[in-house]
Amino acid sequence: MDRSQDRRLIARLQARDEAAVHELAERYGSRIYQLALRHMKNREDAEEVRQDVLMNVYRKVGGPYEI
Repeated sequence: MDRSQDRRLIARLQARDEAAVHELAERYGSRIYQLALRHMKNREDAEEVRQDVLMNVYRKVGGPYEI
């Protein structure tokens, strides 16, 4: 993923494009989960961290959709 793709994704999130919310989770959810799992050592906690991170990103740039 390059920066121009990230910028387009952010613009779509800001425009409240629901498909962009899902794309955000698809693009970054696995990486976030793997990183959290390495630190948390617990799958449930890592999943919670993943959800929290994705929601916080969306809230900062978009709005109240649930991922």
